[in-house]
Amino acid sequence: MHFVDFSAKTYPKKPKAARRTVDTAFSACEYQSLRSISLPPALTAIGNRAFERCNELQSIELPSTLIHLGESAFSNCRSLTAITLPSGITVLEFHLFSSCTKLVSVTIRGDVTRIGESAFSWCTELASIHFNGTTEKWNAIVKGHDWNYMLSEVKIICTNGELTA
Repeated sequence: MHFVDFSAKTYPKKPKAARRTVDTAFSACEYQSLRSISLPPALTAIGNRAFERCNELQSIELPSTLIHLGESAFSNCRSLTAITLPSGITVLEFHLFSSCTKLVSVTIRGDVTRIGESAFSWCTELASIHFNGTTEKWNAIVKGHDWNYMLSEVKIICTNGELTA
């Protein structure tokens, strides 16, 4: 049997074949004390609303194998402060981090081509997005309506300079 540690509590993990996607497993956080989580290395996708409203979640370690984050996967995670997206992520879906009110920093390692509608809306503390690409690549990203709604000035730190969003 495999185990994963959720804030000093131990829960059984699904068998290897079933661990490729996490859907709404943690939505509204049945495990109310979930403060941090390290996801298994075989994981390739996190489904829609998987961690939505996990209000105590402060940190999450995403595996390098991840290629998809579903809509609203982390919306309303009001204690999440920073996140690093692996290089396989190319689309930031609709409402991905909306209302993550303590989110201060996001690191985007991949070649993101689209940021969905309201992806960072109401992330009122967001100060910086570290983007592993040039300012030209950042400007070429298709950004959905209100992707940054209700944000104050956010620094976009690129490999060749900074922008403001």
